[in-house]
Amino acid sequence: MSGIFKYNQDKKQKDEPKVNGKFMGLINLIARKAWDLSKLNVISLLLNIPFFALMWLISYWFIPAEGMEIFNYKIYSPQDAALIDLLWRLSIGSIMIAIPVVVFGPANAGATYIYRNMVKGQPVFIWSDIMKTMKKFFWKSALITVIDVIMLFIIAMGLRFYSSWYEIAFPNLHNSMIETISVMIILVFMLLFIMMHFYIYQLLIEYNLKIHQLYRYSFVFSLLRLIPNLMILIACLAITIGPYTIHIMVGNGLLIFVTLALCGIIINYYSWPAIEKHFEPIAKK
Repeated sequence: MSGIFKYNQDKKQKDEPKVNGKFMGLINLIARKAWDLSKLNVISLLLNIPFFALMWLISYWFIPAEGMEIFNYKIYSPQDAALIDLLWRLSIGSIMIAIPVVVFGPANAGATYIYRNMVKGQPVFIWSDIMKTMKKFFWKSALITVIDVIMLFIIAMGLRFYSSWYEIAFPNLHNSMIETISVMIILVFMLLFIMMHFYIYQLLIEYNLKIHQLYRYSFVFSLLRLIPNLMILIACLAITIGPYTIHIMVGNGLLIFVTLALCGIIINYYSWPAIEKHFEPIAKK
């Protein structure tokens, strides 16, 4: 791993407890920290409210309004069609914020600091720790948000250039195999880009790396732990979208008190041991 990760900045060694990576360890952690996680969820949601509006706009880059024929007026009334369209785009926004891809970077840096301390068994002071971390990493984390929005725009434009969502769903209808291959490549890159965010903010708050280092090392981790990352992503998708399939009020209720923090603790619980194992020894050299 020393050939992959290069890190020259000195960092004080700490006596840190080992993280139990077993599933029951996660359940026990969530049970012990349920109230703190709920408070952190509400704070994160309030700080990220403007980004739901942003994600609503970004969703039109991926799925234009004219591409939502499934919600046409032959099946639904105009009011119901508009509500279903809003629900669909809200689900997309919830996913991107819960993972997190498009968020208020400073707020997510503060939340990640709390998750990291919970996973490592260190004391947390939710409001003061969030404010302190936001102030410390404000400009770098804000720049991460700008880069992420730009990258999503480029990905969306690439998808719309080569194909439509219907062509992706039915590749046999493609007129060109090159289009199919191009779309698949873009989708794989988008998947890796999403999984990179399991590590970006942790590396930022723990090692205060430069922006290009954050993305480089996060990309390596997205490939190095591809299968675990996919399982984490599937879990977050189920936690975020699942409640909306029951009822919009169930989805919104859990989003306010549970969804963001639950995804955050799961991501940090399983990604921090990988950082500790592969990156921490090099960082301490």
